[in-house]
Amino acid sequence: MTKFNKLFFLNFTLAGTMISISSFSWFMMWLGMEMNLMSFIPLMKCNSNKSSEAMSKYFIIQSLASSMLLLSIIMKNNMLLNNSQLGDLIMFTSLIMKLGMAPMHFWLPEVAEGLKWSNCFMLLTWQKIAPFVFMIMSVKNSIMFITSIILSSLIGSIMGLGQISLRKMLAYSSINHMAWMMCSFMNNYIWIIYIVIYTMTNFNLMFYFSKLKIFYLNHIQTSSNNLFMSLFIMLNFLSLSGLPPLIGFLPKWLTVLWLVENNFLMLPLILIILTLMSIFFYIRVLFPMFLLSQNNKFYFNKNPINSMFLSFNLMILFSLIFLSWSSWF
Repeated sequence: MTKFNKLFFLNFTLAGTMISISSFSWFMMWLGMEMNLMSFIPLMKCNSNKSSEAMSKYFIIQSLASSMLLLSIIMKNNMLLNNSQLGDLIMFTSLIMKLGMAPMHFWLPEVAEGLKWSNCFMLLTWQKIAPFVFMIMSVKNSIMFITSIILSSLIGSIMGLGQISLRKMLAYSSINHMAWMMCSFMNNYIWIIYIVIYTMTNFNLMFYFSKLKIFYLNHIQTSSNNLFMSLFIMLNFLSLSGLPPLIGFLPKWLTVLWLVENNFLMLPLILIILTLMSIFFYIRVLFPMFLLSQNNKFYFNKNPINSMFLSFNLMILFSLIFLSWSSWF
């Protein structure tokens, strides 16, 4: 695919999401997501047999979810078919299928495995914005929310433990993070903070993996002879896991505070316990970089990542410390 075609479809992918989140009617939101879907599929194509398989799976799942979503919209707006509970159930099922949340998560790791890192980044971040906004504005059933939150956190933590593919590992990590996002969007400001920090952290990791052609755990061992690069990826993984004092701790901390203030006591406890399990498979990534590599050197590697980018990333990672210090003055 030429650069012009990529730019063309990328613009329509971004425009579809913007149309969806800025619309005032369910039909226009659905139309924006369809525009986003049909523009993103050509971007998934690359010189790999896995990409064709990923495109087919993604198209089938998203088309099924879109059909269910349109059916639920018709049911909620047609007087003869008006069944609010069934309509809410179908709408919620279609949206979690689009997001890849449990129990409709089965397609997400397989599709992510067949994509390039740039497309994987789009799949795990930008493609989730429109369904999340749709869910915020339409679905109000708390039982369905809590069930999907607990299942997503459980599956995202357990299924990521035995993975050797970094793309699948980050896909299961995304499922776990979506459980936190679903809790955080009860307060729109916290959700925005969460999605922005999650997107920045994933961009830093996937940019690094893309430049060094890292796809599996054994690739990290062979590419980790630079201690500065190893430190860079370690801090981003720890930030993704939500450990203080890194910036990834901030959205989870705000989410827990909001849940406790609104008398949701068991839900944050379950999320914290299951998130501790997910930290284990992050540590599995860090283990070969520092303990199995030999002849490590500490230097700035100008190719593929320059020192300015690394320094800027480190400032973002530790910005929570600066924010904490500024609150004292």
